[in-house]
Amino acid sequence: MKPVIGILAHRKGNFFTNAQFLRDLVREGNKLGAVVYTFSYRDLLEKKKKIHGFTPGANGKWLGQTFPWPDIVIDFCRVLRKPFREMRRRKDLFVYANNKFTYKWRAMKLFEGSEQVNKWSPETFIYSPSRLGKHDGKVPDRLCQTG
Repeated sequence: MKPVIGILAHRKGNFFTNAQFLRDLVREGNKLGAVVYTFSYRDLLEKKKKIHGFTPGANGKWLGQTFPWPDIVIDFCRVLRKPFREMRRRKDLFVYANNKFTYKWRAMKLFEGSEQVNKWSPETFIYSPSRLGKHDGKVPDRLCQTG
């Protein structure tokens, strides 16, 4: 049985934000043998355990159809509106492949812990007005605003 991957994304009508990137993800996933589709919070058919998802057609337009419930969801949605927040909070709904809310600072601290990644990461500091005033001339500084 093919793995089923849903990509949670924001859409208005049949238009997805970052549509070309999403098209590429769906196509690459299909090449690897998975069933991949994009969907939004309003596309859930929860009682039937189905999703009205979208895939790119040959002409580049999004085609809607009913898909099986995803084995895993990639959260690509950058919208923090209430319906998306409520859906993400429900731990019984989906298994997520990623945590959309990984802050830059946490990510940089995680990278610091890896010898393989740390050698490619710039020195990183939490943003503060006093830190900007103490710039020591090293280039590049990468500043992260927390929260």
